[in-house]
Amino acid sequence: MPILKETLATIIGKINETPVAKKQLKKTAQNPVEAYEFALNVLQGRWPIAEKHIINGSNSEIIYFYARRVIRGRWPEAEPVIAKNPRWAYEYARQIIHGRFPVAEPHIAKDACWAYDYAMDVIYGRFPMAEKYIAKDPDVAYRYARNVLEKRFPEAEPVIAKSPEDAYVYAKNVIGGRWPEAEPTIAKDPEVATRYALAIIKGRWPEAEPVIAQSPAWALLYATDIIRGRFPEAEEYLERSVYRHAYARNALKRPWPEAGIYEL
Repeated sequence: MPILKETLATIIGKINETPVAKKQLKKTAQNPVEAYEFALNVLQGRWPIAEKHIINGSNSEIIYFYARRVIRGRWPEAEPVIAKNPRWAYEYARQIIHGRFPVAEPHIAKDACWAYDYAMDVIYGRFPMAEKYIAKDPDVAYRYARNVLEKRFPEAEPVIAKSPEDAYVYAKNVIGGRWPEAEPTIAKDPEVATRYALAIIKGRWPEAEPVIAQSPAWALLYATDIIRGRFPEAEEYLERSVYRHAYARNALKRPWPEAGIYEL
């Protein structure tokens, strides 16, 4: 490999002596993407005259890959630029620094998704300055509560409670029981309401039944696994659906002439 690099350097040096080649290499050096690819694939190492252009190009992705694949380590001169991009600052911290990237944290903190990943994969714990931003995203806030805090996240609960799916999993996996404040929202979604009744309430949920009844698939499950019998409020919807045979067989356990089912 050293011989190959020396040969490449010799060839490039000779080519660079021609005016046309000098002009082309200068142009390549000024294009961050082309400069990175030339350094990686041709020089197989750093290209000092191009590095200021790569930095000034402010393309955090190219800066990251130049540091990782060409330099194969930290690139201090470029860190103020990459620090401003939450995604690539996170990748730089995780894959290159292998630890926290303090100058980037105020920027990472403002992006809920990357702040969560940074807390999980770099800090391995809470990321306090990011929590007010994480609290604004119901899905990320739920995952942060479950996997980072490992307890309730009161500041985020008003937002989580507005999302049926996130409210359900928060109740199940974080609270470990019913969450009255979120139930009006959960009750509006027939699928999530049925799952909540099954896993959390472990029984009938009258407040949600008018909504569940209008969804034949979930009304069938609610009838067979929760009521374990007739669900009269849902029958006008079930008798016109493809689930009417399953309802007659598994919930009514008898023919259902009103729906055109005369035998099971």
